[in-house]
Amino acid sequence: MTANPADLAGAADLANLADIVLTSPPSWWPPAPGVWIMAAALVAALAVALWRCLRRYQANAFLRRASTELDAVAARTWPDAAAMEAAISSILKRVAVVVYGRGRVAGLTGAAWTDFLARTTPAGHNPPRFVASPDAPEHSAQASAPVDQTGSPVAAAKGWVAARRAQGGKPGQSGKGA
Repeated sequence: MTANPADLAGAADLANLADIVLTSPPSWWPPAPGVWIMAAALVAALAVALWRCLRRYQANAFLRRASTELDAVAARTWPDAAAMEAAISSILKRVAVVVYGRGRVAGLTGAAWTDFLARTTPAGHNPPRFVASPDAPEHSAQASAPVDQTGSPVAAAKGWVAARRAQGGKPGQSGKGA
């Protein structure tokens, strides 16, 4: 039997064609392996950043305490400027011993101590300066406490302590400008 051309024409009729079957779209879950790798890297980076922030916060605890002690010095009524100057100098010396090391700071007194404070004060800050050295024999009640440009006796000392925080406040660091 031979095929009838009319029968073949009906087989090619477009009405008899089926639609194209599409696959279902990919699901959002579970993500591809690359997404898991990127998420793990992000979590690790955040954990490291958090750990470093916590370490920096702990390392700066002595600076926060010194600032609190300077606030207490400012709030207290002093019998004379020499007593206030000695209290501020003591707080600054403790901070300097932690930051710059005992061997470099512990023996500094008088002009050497004020020179050290001036050298270690970053640009843009006013160094704490003492008009009369606490260990000088002529030191008397008329000597003034360390002052800044506003005349506040504690502000210059607080600025010096705050500059240690800006430098990193890491115990034993060599410090800039000294």
